[in-house]
Amino acid sequence: MAVFDLGYVTQQVIKVIRDAFVPPVWTLGLPPEVRPDPPAKVTNDGVSFYLYHIQENSHYKNLPAPGKDQPAVKYVPMALSLFYQLSANSTLEDGTAAYNEQLMMSIAIKALHDHPEINDGNGNRFRIALQPVKETEAVQYWTAGSAPLKLAAYYEVSVVLLEPEEATSYTGRVLTYGTYLFTERTPRITACQNTITFTIPGEAVPRQVVVQPAQAAAGTQIEITGTGFSGGDIELVLVNTRWKQRVIADAPWNVQLEAGGSRITATVQETAVLQESGVPVPVLPGMYAVAVTVIRKRQAPEGGLREFRDSSNQFPFTVSPRIGIVTGPVGNIVTVNGYLFEHADLPEEDVAVYIGEQRLNRDAGGAFAAGEFRVIAPGTMELNLPAGLAAGTYPLRILVAGAESPPRWIVVP
Repeated sequence: MAVFDLGYVTQQVIKVIRDAFVPPVWTLGLPPEVRPDPPAKVTNDGVSFYLYHIQENSHYKNLPAPGKDQPAVKYVPMALSLFYQLSANSTLEDGTAAYNEQLMMSIAIKALHDHPEINDGNGNRFRIALQPVKETEAVQYWTAGSAPLKLAAYYEVSVVLLEPEEATSYTGRVLTYGTYLFTERTPRITACQNTITFTIPGEAVPRQVVVQPAQAAAGTQIEITGTGFSGGDIELVLVNTRWKQRVIADAPWNVQLEAGGSRITATVQETAVLQESGVPVPVLPGMYAVAVTVIRKRQAPEGGLREFRDSSNQFPFTVSPRIGIVTGPVGNIVTVNGYLFEHADLPEEDVAVYIGEQRLNRDAGGAFAAGEFRVIAPGTMELNLPAGLAAGTYPLRILVAGAESPPRWIVVP
């Protein structure tokens, strides 16, 4: 059972204390009051059993909900531990007040010791435990206020379950059982790479460089190697800090599992899709991670197929800015077409351009000066060559959000 009112728990413990003040242990007339008030408010002969702190009990945090109501936590009892301070007060003026307080404390402490658990008969069981509070720490409970230091004991009452909302659904009964065996291992990515092909000016034969982790521009194929990719359908999951929802590589990525089940190929695209809604999202140049989900299907006892999803680790890779057509220089201006140099989610300071080792400044408006670049469309920029640049061949490097473009060169006549 669960309780709606924490005061009910306090009343049950106070009843145990009150019932202990009977002869022969108490012979000083009427039994003292036992009150739930803080010690400072007990000004007559009496005992204070004061709830001063509440803490959620971590062992009961993951109780399952009875049905499918959402949010599930609303329909599960909240488990609490209650912390109490026990103290006594006497108004005797003959110098025996302290003795009287110590007697009241003795009776109350023994009563709680002899009744370490309360069972109210309604399914509630509260365990009462004296806390090992050090004498140096106990002082802090009194010096924070105006009350003088007094004799006190500290108790924890647990576990108290707060009544949840009434569920409107209920899980079905299990009428058939199924055993699902998987001989395949959990998917794991060990490498992600791609091959960059380029021709150095003055050479006739293209060169190839394998880059790992992958640094691939849109339109470039990447290779993901690992284990446990076979035995079902595969899904390529893309991870980036901009995305709050799960994003997957859709059909244009052409995700393929090659023979042997240890190698996946995919072609990087300019967009991917939100898995839940299918809405396209741009894949901007920058740092990403990739994961592989293997979807395995097994026959269910009641008929039909049941899906089991198993996800791999996340592995980093970079989407590079693509340099397409480079025109010029015409006069002193070089025009570069590619993907992607401007976007609402791409701060201007995240775009940098180098010719050789010299960095170009971004045009701030006004006259387009030598040694500057400007973005005139999301996929187009113009470069104004630095003044005094000698004739020759220079590497063109464009960095977007920390990702560098594949090798390209410009020829200055």
